[in-house]
Amino acid sequence: MKTRYYSPQNIEKLLAVIKRNKEKNLSNSKQEYDGLFSGGSDSCDTERYDGDHEGEESGIGPNDVKLVLFGAESPFLTSISDMLSALVVITGFSDQENIIRFVLEYGIKHVIVDLDSPTDCFESINIFSALKTLVPDVSVYACTKTPLSDEAQGLKHKDAVILPKPLFRKQIEEFVKKYL
Repeated sequence: MKTRYYSPQNIEKLLAVIKRNKEKNLSNSKQEYDGLFSGGSDSCDTERYDGDHEGEESGIGPNDVKLVLFGAESPFLTSISDMLSALVVITGFSDQENIIRFVLEYGIKHVIVDLDSPTDCFESINIFSALKTLVPDVSVYACTKTPLSDEAQGLKHKDAVILPKPLFRKQIEEFVKKYL
């Protein structure tokens, strides 16, 4: 596969979108966020989270989230979200703009991105680049079946932690103990 480079103009467009969205969120404190997983969800389907109900039923809100997942709906993400949600408060997104906005808004320090199909690996790489530019101390973990691929190695050289698939429950528990 070819390495994809992004021009300064593309980065400027991304930063402009992020700035616009951040200003919009600051002006509207009752903003709804798309893409939050419910704690008991059995699938990666997204739900709408209404900030007005924060902490009412389960006592858990966006400020309690410790880890964010990014990827297209897939058996892998369903499995990993089920395993992780038993150990730590997580949320998941399938949209680049929403994950970046959420990480910036709530100061999330740990993000897992999926590099394999059906997720577009270049979307995951874009998220990594944007987050590392805007929040340099964020830790990004990339899950892939091919840890020696050009994309995975490129992220590794830029301080991403590569998590080779498949991930088993014991590995997830060790990951949570080590990184979270």
